[in-house]
Amino acid sequence: MDSLLRVGLKTHKRAERLAGYERFLGWRYLLRAHRKPRTFKVGLALVTLGALGLWGSAVARSHSAELATWWMGSAETGGDWDTARFSLQYTIEQASQLVQGGGLALTVIGVCVALFGGLYWFMTTFSAFSTFMIAMGVAEVILVLGVMNGFQGYLRSKLVDANAHIMIEPPRSARWL
Repeated sequence: MDSLLRVGLKTHKRAERLAGYERFLGWRYLLRAHRKPRTFKVGLALVTLGALGLWGSAVARSHSAELATWWMGSAETGGDWDTARFSLQYTIEQASQLVQGGGLALTVIGVCVALFGGLYWFMTTFSAFSTFMIAMGVAEVILVLGVMNGFQGYLRSKLVDANAHIMIEPPRSARWL
């Protein structure tokens, strides 16, 4: 009986120790003391790079003629010079379109990463991911509703203004049909 009591007492202490350890792990997981905003900072860096790309492409596009003249090193006019300058100006405009697309993509990705990083900074991984996915779903619904609302007038005009091949109208002088 005494040995049975000792075994029971040992298991009870072990259970208390495990419960304390599990409680400690749970609270440490739920409320981390030192959260590092690395993901948030990476998102902000991507937004900044994207904004710089958008700004650079706008500057290059607005000053493509001056850039082509500067690159050629001369403001001479003539057949071959004009052709080369226009070709270079077209190339600069194409490159600025590529940079603009890349800047826009970096900005959008950066906003998403910064949003997730901000949530992860204050929440656990699972809570942050769930909240982020709910935010993305709501944003998608708002975007689709906005686009469809913009096309509503166009769609109605196409449906209502549909004319048949043959139209039967009453004579203009008649009161009734």
